[in-house]
Amino acid sequence: VVVRVLPDDDAAPAGPAPAVAEGTMVFAAAYPDPPAVATLALHDERPSQWQPERLYRDGMFHGPSFRAVKSIERIGSNGLVATMEALPTDRFLRSNSTPGFIAEPILLDAAGQLVGFWTLETLEQGFVVFPYHLEALHFYGPPLPAGEQVTCQVHSTLLENLQMTSDIDIVDASGRLRMRLDAWDDKRFDIPRPFYRFILSQGEAQLSEPWTAPLVGYSAAENYRARKIKGFPAGFFQAHYGLWEKTLAHLVLTPAERLVWRGMTGADSRRIDWLLGRVAAKEALATYLHDVYNRHLKAADIEISTDERGSPYVTGDWLPKMAQPIALTIAHTRGVAVAVAGPVRNDGRMPGIGVDLEPVERQDSSFADVAFTREEQSVLADLEESQTDIWPLRVWCAKEAVGKALGYGLAAGPHSVTVERVDIASGFVFMNLAGTLVDLFPNLSGERIAAYTARENGYVLASVLGQGRRAE
Repeated sequence: VVVRVLPDDDAAPAGPAPAVAEGTMVFAAAYPDPPAVATLALHDERPSQWQPERLYRDGMFHGPSFRAVKSIERIGSNGLVATMEALPTDRFLRSNSTPGFIAEPILLDAAGQLVGFWTLETLEQGFVVFPYHLEALHFYGPPLPAGEQVTCQVHSTLLENLQMTSDIDIVDASGRLRMRLDAWDDKRFDIPRPFYRFILSQGEAQLSEPWTAPLVGYSAAENYRARKIKGFPAGFFQAHYGLWEKTLAHLVLTPAERLVWRGMTGADSRRIDWLLGRVAAKEALATYLHDVYNRHLKAADIEISTDERGSPYVTGDWLPKMAQPIALTIAHTRGVAVAVAGPVRNDGRMPGIGVDLEPVERQDSSFADVAFTREEQSVLADLEESQTDIWPLRVWCAKEAVGKALGYGLAAGPHSVTVERVDIASGFVFMNLAGTLVDLFPNLSGERIAAYTARENGYVLASVLGQGRRAE
C-alpha cells in the first residue's frame, strides 16, 4: 500500500505527488495462533513517575479520543510496562458510527505514545520522538471491544544519531498476545523542555519570561508588562526542515500573520527573529490584559499588524472593549526577542512606548561619526573613559527607542533625535526632537525626552514609556 499526499489547490505541481508512506499488508482467512509472551525484564526497575492524571496534561498532546494509556506500572532503563484501554471509534467517521476497523488505530497509536512517555521520564535530552518505520505488525485476534484493558510491554533500545527502536507486545487480561510490533523505529528530537511544555499547553504556558530591565527607573512602571525570549540553541528552528519553527508559527500566529511569516524572504534568522518577536509581544500583551482587565487571551487571539511605517499595532474583536488604547513595542536580534505592552498616553505628550535591543559587538570605528552630531560626540567624550566603549551604543538605542515610541522610527535620520545629556548613574539619556520629527510632533518641541538604557549580558537595551516618568 502506497499513500500519497494530494494537494487540493490549483498551485499543486503537475504529476504524481511524492509518496509519504508505504507498506506491505498480508491478509489471511483466519488469525494465526499467538506465540507465548515472556514477562519483560526491566533493568533498574522502579515505579514510574507518571501519575495517571499527568499523562495527558504534562506528557502527550492527544485529545480524549486517543487517550488510551491509563497507567504506567513499571519502568526501567530498557522500557516499561503499562495498562491501555480500548476506546470507542464511533466518532471517527461522520458517515459511519460503526466503521469496523480491521486494525486497532487507537491502541496502536497509544503503543507509540508509550515510547514517548519512556523517553520523557528517562532521558534528559532527545526525549521527543516521532516514529518513521515499523518492521512488522502482527495481529492475533479481532479488535478489542471498547472498555477492555490490556497490558503493553515496551522494550526500547537507544541507537546512534538520535535514533531508537522498540519491540512492543500488547497482551489481554488472559495473558494472550493480541498484537506485536517489531522494530518500531523513532527519530529523537532534542528540544528545550520549556518549549515542549509550551507546545503541549494549548496556549496556557508562556514561552517568554518576565523582563523587568526596561521598566527600571520609571515612576509608572506598574502600568506596563515586558517579556523576553532567549536561550534557544543555535540552529534549533532551522533544523529538521524548520519543523519547530512551523510548529511555533501555527500555534501562535493568526491566519493573516502566517501569510506575512510565509512571505518573508532573505535569511532564515530574520524570519525566526520576527516570529520570536511576535511571541514575546503577544505574551506581553496577554499578561497586561490579564493583570489590568482580567481578560484571558491566548496568543492566537491577538493579531499584530504593522502600519505603513512598519510600527506594530494590535487588532482583535476584543479591542474595542478595552477602556484605554494599547501600545506595543518589539525588538529582536540574534535569537533574542523582547516586547513591552501598556497604555497609550492621551495628554498630547509622548504617546507610545519604545524598546530597542542591540548586541554589544555591533559597534565599529565609524559608528559614532554616522550616528551622532559633533555636539553629541562632545557629550560622549565627556563621559568617564571606562564608560566610553559602551555608551555610544546605549545612546543609539535610546534614539531608536524614541523613534519607536513616536511610531516613526528614525526614518528622518539619526539626527532627528538629539542627545542633550547622559546620566551615567541612572542610565538615562535625555534627548530632544529635531528636524522632521519636530514638524510631526510640534507639541513635543523643546520637551526633554528621557530614555532608560542599560547593559544586560551581551546586549544593550533602551526603553521609553509614554506614561512613565523618570523616578526622581
